[in-house]
Amino acid sequence: MIMALLLVATRALVPRTGRLASPLQAQRGAAACGRRITAACTAAGGAAPEDALRLEPSWARALAAECRQPFVAELNRFVDEERRRGPVFPAAERVFAAFDAVPFDEVLVVLIGQDPYPTPGHAHGLSFSVPHGVAVPGSLRNIYAELNRDLGVPVAPHGNLEAWSGQGVLLLNSVLTLRAGAPASHAGRGWERL
Repeated sequence: MIMALLLVATRALVPRTGRLASPLQAQRGAAACGRRITAACTAAGGAAPEDALRLEPSWARALAAECRQPFVAELNRFVDEERRRGPVFPAAERVFAAFDAVPFDEVLVVLIGQDPYPTPGHAHGLSFSVPHGVAVPGSLRNIYAELNRDLGVPVAPHGNLEAWSGQGVLLLNSVLTLRAGAPASHAGRGWERL
């Protein structure tokens, strides 16, 4: 299924741009991923309670009804408690990086992963992506190989997919956080509903 989604994404983007990312798009994606998320999930643009999840404004509006559900406050309390107990990935400011990188009305394709990488320094809020300087994970190597085999897209020498976000690819995990070293440790806690 991931390969099918990726091929749809690539066929949509490659004809438009001629490649997966231009330097300008890569810069735009990196800048979008780096800014602080400020709009509250529970109130598009309004003041938020201290425990509110925070989303990019267009996503806050799109998810406003869902984010008012009781499970969101429970999920937020759970993640806060997990962070008090030990390392949780990605870092708090990167949990919603996928949403911050691609505003709601700019999404062209959604590429869904399972949960963040559980290794320190690997998870940065985008499914299948790792920061520059981190070895390309096996799952992403497989994606690169399929892109190369099917469409002739050159295999990237790194695993950072921020440039894809700049082209409208929402790189979203079904579970947005996990305990360090413990894959699926936050599964079933509410992320899947959001």
